[in-house]
Amino acid sequence: MAATGPANIAAFQRLRQHGPTLVSMLLLGALWLAQVTPYPNPANDAGRYLTLGTSLARSGELRLLNQPDRPLDTLYPPLFPAIIALCIRITGHPAGEVILLVKVLQLLFLLATLPLLALLLERSGLPRTLRTAALITAATAPAFASYANEVMSEAPFLFFCLAAITLVETDSHATAATEKGAVWRRILALLCATLAFFTRTAGLALLLALSITFWRRSGYRWGIIALTVALVVSAGWQWRNQHIIRHAPPGTQHATYLDQFTLRDPTRAGAGRIPLTPAGLLERVREGFPVYLGMIPRAVLHTMSRHAPLWNTLFWVLAVPMGLLILAGGVVAWQRGLTLAAGFAALFWVLTALWPWRDPRFLVPLLPCFLLFLFLGVESLAGRLPPHLPAGARNALAATSAALLLAYFGQVHLTIIQRERLPVLPGFPFGRTLAEAGFYAAATWLRAHTPPDSVIMGRPAYLLFLYSDRPSIQIEPHPRPAVQEQAARRRQVDYLLQDAWPWSRTRQYTDPYLRAYAHCWRLAWQEPRSGVRIWQRTAPYAVPNTVQHTPHASPPARRALH
Repeated sequence: MAATGPANIAAFQRLRQHGPTLVSMLLLGALWLAQVTPYPNPANDAGRYLTLGTSLARSGELRLLNQPDRPLDTLYPPLFPAIIALCIRITGHPAGEVILLVKVLQLLFLLATLPLLALLLERSGLPRTLRTAALITAATAPAFASYANEVMSEAPFLFFCLAAITLVETDSHATAATEKGAVWRRILALLCATLAFFTRTAGLALLLALSITFWRRSGYRWGIIALTVALVVSAGWQWRNQHIIRHAPPGTQHATYLDQFTLRDPTRAGAGRIPLTPAGLLERVREGFPVYLGMIPRAVLHTMSRHAPLWNTLFWVLAVPMGLLILAGGVVAWQRGLTLAAGFAALFWVLTALWPWRDPRFLVPLLPCFLLFLFLGVESLAGRLPPHLPAGARNALAATSAALLLAYFGQVHLTIIQRERLPVLPGFPFGRTLAEAGFYAAATWLRAHTPPDSVIMGRPAYLLFLYSDRPSIQIEPHPRPAVQEQAARRRQVDYLLQDAWPWSRTRQYTDPYLRAYAHCWRLAWQEPRSGVRIWQRTAPYAVPNTVQHTPHASPPARRALH
């Protein structure tokens, strides 16, 4: 009995220490399980990642297989497509059939972030109660479970960033505080930052923040080592892309981040570009910084719930103080020596706010830092409350805030679950809504009734390629018929898919075009319930004589040439 007493005490202490982390992991897993589906999101870049993963699995190259000329990709780094390729090679199934497996791996990445966050919270000096609250908040935050249900790179990128930050911030608090142990921590931190870069090139912000932190804490030698790694990694990736562009066949189009950065407004056709001058950058600062200040609490709350006035009001009740507390907590983190976490969050936020797209998902990699700052801000605010305020009032304020936050999280989760877990529509093999079911039915028809080299124009082009197994290009986001015809002629499009996605504006772009060029197209297939249609090109394109040398001229055009 004497031996069991200390053993029980030790077991209880371990449970007390790791219990909140285990509970938070169970909560996150349960919320993910409630909303996981085998569907990719058509409104983001899931299709592009799946296409690149398919290319890696087939040939070991990052090619955009959906395009007729299959160019090498110069935009996305290889790590996340490599994860998808691994799933394809292990199972032997095409990309569309490994989506669930990819989402399981996404969940594992996010589950692994919770022990790292627990270590970072402990390093911050927060009391146990606030550390537990922060872990529960992370587990129940809708963005965590939601992005584990996406085929996007946020989950592994978040994991690698947090791993690097935790390794560095807990360095002086390591169990074996030897110089050898500290060296290995720095090496692992640089490795994690490099993996973060090859998951998303925004990881350059982490490499730069590591360089400054190492210089300040460990001397100029480590600062130079970290800066050298940052330069070699980023310059190597840039050299690879420039080499591809220089040696590409004439007429091949390659997307680059610099091209995307200069777009004035990606959502408006013909909005032009900003000049790469101080005036142009100042314009981007004026437009982006205020928006992304508001995105900080929205990244945690995930959605504004505009559809429900009551929940939208609660969003603002939570968002305004949350944003202020996160900003104040960032200052507290810096003062407590968490300079890498605070510096990386600030640098990453600035680079994101300069980006032309406006979306809170770009701040998802900062969620652990935001939650750390939030509860540091809460602790700081609690210390500034009037000392004569009764303990009951303090507890009531804390309980009310927690209840409102969890209530808001709950309704967001419920909305997501109801949307994601809809059953397959009767009469369709795949698809939960008419727009979705119609799209997959159209892809199935194209696979069964068109020649393998037929070029399809539709949205999203990557998913259209994956499910129809036909070369596919995007519809031009422009209402002028001449612009649409020029794009179709350049790629020698054989079929045009008119989808019913509520976000795509396809009809806005294609209806004027089909009216103006009605003599060139015929209706080949339609799904009456969804309104999805497929049009076939019946007239040859008015192209120069060199068109007869292209392997992707439309069937009517090829027949006309012969």
